[in-house]
Amino acid sequence: MIDVINNSQGLQFDYELDFYDRRFLDCWRRQSVVFLEKAGAQVDLLFHNCLPSTDEIFSEHILNQKPKYAFPTPSVGDEGLALIGWRQRTQCYAQFKEALSDIKIHLTKVPFVVVMGSVFYLPHCPEHRSEHLNHSIVLVRPTGEDSWDVVDDDEASILKRYSYQERYIDDYFNNNGCRLIRYFEPVVGGSCDHALAVEKCADHVFAYTDTYRMFSDIEAIVCAPYESMAVKTRKLHEAFSIFSGSRSLFSRFVKSVLGDLSSAAVLEVIARESMVIKYTMAKASVTGRINMKTLVVRCEKLIALEQQAINSLKLKMVTPSYACAK
Repeated sequence: MIDVINNSQGLQFDYELDFYDRRFLDCWRRQSVVFLEKAGAQVDLLFHNCLPSTDEIFSEHILNQKPKYAFPTPSVGDEGLALIGWRQRTQCYAQFKEALSDIKIHLTKVPFVVVMGSVFYLPHCPEHRSEHLNHSIVLVRPTGEDSWDVVDDDEASILKRYSYQERYIDDYFNNNGCRLIRYFEPVVGGSCDHALAVEKCADHVFAYTDTYRMFSDIEAIVCAPYESMAVKTRKLHEAFSIFSGSRSLFSRFVKSVLGDLSSAAVLEVIARESMVIKYTMAKASVTGRINMKTLVVRCEKLIALEQQAINSLKLKMVTPSYACAK
């Protein structure tokens, strides 16, 4: 029988492409945020501390060479979920069939379940039958006795709808080490705590420090003789992806929760400028060439914009206008 019942390229799935992408959030966090918002949660509160320093990114990805998905993302943790009146419950099962009853009961209350597994077994994934990688998919609803409506990334990391026979989800889940399912549910009697989110954001901003070494040392990083151009451009591509994505999400909090349109606008410019450098690294990985003068100027511009955004936030956080946001 056919692997994917519907279009093997995925069907259109409606969500905010510009913000909820894979630059900063890994697969399950991005999927969770998208579906939490669809369930009515005020997800912008989750981004109150989406402001990692470039020093953190430099340490994780340039020095220690960790993969992008391993970056310690604070979003969608217990603390953030509590701010929006939701919680996460994780549970492991020996086999997918053991989870079916729990999943179906949960879907009568909350319209999504995040299931961890291996991409090796999903025909729509680029790594199908070639590589075992830990991943997540969203089960939306059963479409028959042995098939499911699924939402997952396509090759361009855009969320699409697929329809799978259950045996493929069995293989996906059962042949993965963690065999874990994430259930999200609203807290009974819970509510959004805007004031606490603003307070936590202020604490984070006032404690924020950064040497901007990833920017000021960009020429030394690119010209380092002990690594190939392919390795250097890959690390920088991932580093600027994380940086851009974090500023984009943080701008959502600053704009919608703090009501600070000017600071949000600067953060959005930072996110766009960082994407230019990310694309530069993608191109350089193929050509082996980088216009160093232009790159240095762009990084100097990012330092100035970052300092402008942070200083603006600190200044406004001690004024009465932010008290109104609470």
